[in-house]
Parts: sequence; structure tokens; C-alpha cells
Amino acid sequence: MERAWSSDAPKRRTEISAIYLSAEVWGAGVGRRLMAAALDSLAAAGYEQATLWVVDGNMRARRFYERGGWRPDGAVQRDESDGFPLTEVRYRRALRR
Repeated sequence: MERAWSSDAPKRRTEISAIYLSAEVWGAGVGRRLMAAALDSLAAAGYEQATLWVVDGNMRARRFYERGGWRPDGAVQRDESDGFPLTEVRYRRALRR
């Protein structure tokens, strides 16, 4: 699915398209460390902001992102690419340099 940025979007913004872990490592800090490494790499590459989309009803994922400093930015979209509709919420966070 292609996503277009609005004309007022910062030029140094990137999007994380997916992060998935096996259920057996949930709660072990693996996701937190993986995300921290990804965000550090993006910041080192010069990006100032990152966004990602999460399924609206996936409360476990939403809590994970919110604990990591991500916040919903008000954008919502409907994704039907897998043959059934999903409502997704966009999250955003600043990257530290």
C-alpha cells in the first residue's frame, strides 16, 4: 500500500513499516531493544521524525508504542489490502540525535 505525505511534511521524516516478534519473546524486552536500535539508526541517518501505522484495535501494540514515546497524530486510514477492512491509526515521534 502506498502512502503519500502531505506537502507540509518534514523532509526528514521516515516510516517504520513493520515490527513483529514471536509470542515467546513478548515481555522480555526484545521489542524495546529492537525498536531502540532502529530509532538510533534512523536518527544517525539524519531523520528527525518517524511514523508508523498500527491497527486501531491492537491494544497490545498501541501500549507498546506509547510506552516508547510514540503518540497518535490524528491520522486514520482504512487498509483493505488483505481482503478485509482494517482501521489503522498513525503514530509519530521525534528522533533524538
